[in-house]
Amino acid sequence: MGVLATSLAFACATGPKRSSPSVARVAEDVTLLDGSPFPPSRKLGEVETTDCSTTLGQAPEIARAREALKRQAVRYGGNLVGNIMCDIELGPAHSDCWEVARCTGDVSCASASSNPKVRRRCM
Repeated sequence: MGVLATSLAFACATGPKRSSPSVARVAEDVTLLDGSPFPPSRKLGEVETTDCSTTLGQAPEIARAREALKRQAVRYGGNLVGNIMCDIELGPAHSDCWEVARCTGDVSCASASSNPKVRRRCM
C-alpha cells in the first residue's frame, strides 16, 4: 500500500481522475461493507481514495471518497470493499486542497453465498 498511498496522497492537487464508462458501470455493483474485516485470504489489495476541498469553508465529502473506493475495487478485479476507514484531514501544504476526505479499504472477491450483499461476480 506504500506506493499506492504515496501516489494517491498527491491526487488531491490535480483533482479526481475520470473513470472510463465501463469501470463506472461495473463499479455500481461493488458492495461497500462496513464493520469487521474479512479474512486476509480473500483480500486482493488495499485501496485509498480522496475527495479534495479547494474552497475555504467547504468541506470535502466522505461520501464521494467512499464511492471512489468502488472504482478502485473494479481495477483490482474485486466486487467488495471492507474494513473501510474514513477521516478528514488538512490538505498538503503544496496542494490546492484546504481539507481532504480520505478513505481506505480492503478489496475482496466475494460470492453471494459468502455475503448476500454481493450483487455480481468478480472478473
